[in-house]
Amino acid sequence: MTDALSGLAKYQHNLASRKHQDIVIAATHVFLKQGYDGATVDAVAQQASVSLATLYKHFPTKADLYGAALGNVVSQLAAQAPHPSASSDPVKALTALGKAYGELLLDPQTLGFLRLIIAEQTRFPELGAEMYERGKLVAQGPVHAYLEAALKAGELSIPKGVDAAGQFHAMIEHGTLMPALLLGRDRLGGRPVTTIAREAARTFVARFGKAA
Repeated sequence: MTDALSGLAKYQHNLASRKHQDIVIAATHVFLKQGYDGATVDAVAQQASVSLATLYKHFPTKADLYGAALGNVVSQLAAQAPHPSASSDPVKALTALGKAYGELLLDPQTLGFLRLIIAEQTRFPELGAEMYERGKLVAQGPVHAYLEAALKAGELSIPKGVDAAGQFHAMIEHGTLMPALLLGRDRLGGRPVTTIAREAARTFVARFGKAA
């Protein structure tokens, strides 16, 4: 293949990749805004500035588009996931992780994503299960990493078989996610996310701290 033909092939591949990503971004926007039933393939194509023929070349069905959109949201959430704190104080480290997790839960896109999955769980049960597992890895990964380091450093003592990361996240979710999903994002009882995270961290350390 000549350099010119090679360059043309690379251009066509990159152009196709850009169009693919444009379609996924457009589908994410349309599904989160309109829901599955309200979203149309025409609306996604228009949002992405591509023809229907191009869209169908990348995604043959509306269900394919929906799966790609949910995968895109999980990837975005992974990029926003908090990093384990370097603090040697478990309360400070867990407060920082809990605050970042709580803020991620309250992000409008996160809430829209969760509402969409819940609404379509019976229609796409396998996809819902996949999103649950992927989301769990994104959410709990940083806390698992911190807890492992804290255990090695002797700062925490967690019995084998105890889902400590899950318990910590449940405390954050109780004060953020559930009120936001059921009552609205602004109905947190006036409690800042930092306060919710600090209380959860103190409760956690009282249970699993080395002096507990």
